[in-house]
Amino acid sequence: MKAALALALCACSRAPITSCADDLHGTYDRGRWMIIETARATFEAYPLFDDSLPGPGEVGPRVIDLALDERGGLAGTVHRRFMRGKVACDSTLPVHVTACTNDALEVIAADPPPPLAFEPCSWGRAPDTHVERWRRD
Repeated sequence: MKAALALALCACSRAPITSCADDLHGTYDRGRWMIIETARATFEAYPLFDDSLPGPGEVGPRVIDLALDERGGLAGTVHRRFMRGKVACDSTLPVHVTACTNDALEVIAADPPPPLAFEPCSWGRAPDTHVERWRRD
């Protein structure tokens, strides 16, 4: 019985994050974000909280696409879709993960802004980036 319990505990544990090439899937920031690996060294992150915004029309949650870059970090885009009737405007900004250490990711990003106008979609100045530290749960 003790051996079965020890085996079950070992099977559920994950190696700590020491680089961006490690297994990064899981929940982060006390269950606020979920990261899944979609292909080798390609990841998607989804909010696990109400990520809606007040704004024009319907506002979708953010989705973050990441891939390993040549410097050993992760780079990609953060997306958010804004809808007014049948017209969709996809707001996209760059995102960078500059460090993957101590079971945490250092994320540099900005939140995609709503469009200034629909049909055609037009955008204002991109917002300033900020640094977040996502700790794996």
